[in-house]
Amino acid sequence: MAKNGTREVIKYNGITWGRYPDANNWSDKAYFKANINQHPVYLHRYIWEEHHGPIPSGYVIHHMDGNPGNNAIENLEMVLSGLHTSRHAENATDEFKEWRKQHIDKIRSLAAAWHSSPEGREWHSLHGHLAWEGKEPITLVCQQCGKEFKTLANHGNTKFCSNNCKSAARRATRVDHEERICRVCGKSFRANKYFATAHCSKTCAANERRKRSTSTCLYCGNAFEHHAGKVRKYCSEKCWHAAGRGGRNNPPQYARTGL
Repeated sequence: MAKNGTREVIKYNGITWGRYPDANNWSDKAYFKANINQHPVYLHRYIWEEHHGPIPSGYVIHHMDGNPGNNAIENLEMVLSGLHTSRHAENATDEFKEWRKQHIDKIRSLAAAWHSSPEGREWHSLHGHLAWEGKEPITLVCQQCGKEFKTLANHGNTKFCSNNCKSAARRATRVDHEERICRVCGKSFRANKYFATAHCSKTCAANERRKRSTSTCLYCGNAFEHHAGKVRKYCSEKCWHAAGRGGRNNPPQYARTGL
């Protein structure tokens, strides 16, 4: 990214360190760095190694007060990379949050285009094969049916031998149940959120099926009764045909659905 704007510089150990407060890249904007032996070096890492020696792999240097310009050794600590990321997420400044939002909005479409490109697909295919290469199947016991099964997924979350057993276990524990209101009696009941259950009992379901409504025929004007759960415009097939909705192209067996 472009390092535009004024360069802010400081001196340390006779070396000139600089950053660009107006840069688009957060690293260039926040951290002081210099070229030493033709390699870019960050000032906070330089000061840490000056006092404590080399930084082990997997560790980074964290500014404890959240200010990347405060490189006093008392303000620096060595932490695991993952912990460093979570700390920045918890204590991020408003300026950093806004920069991160704009940065993600800018690269989202670029990332999607690359991942769907031939190069991106080849990368995913290669790493997909590498992820499973050399893995040996392990034997586990299904927590639903009790049968032994083999799997290559050894991340510790595999509990069932099949999707059928997984679904059966979820139904048994009612983990997917939610509160609903019976549309007949108005009582509260629990039902699986993936099912279209609308009644608290078979009795309420039967009562709704027996409910009747009265409508007026749009052709002859007579009142007629029909099932309450369906919309009916005509009292009979005769009126439906007479109204021009049927005819030779719609024999009676199909015309019934348009009553």
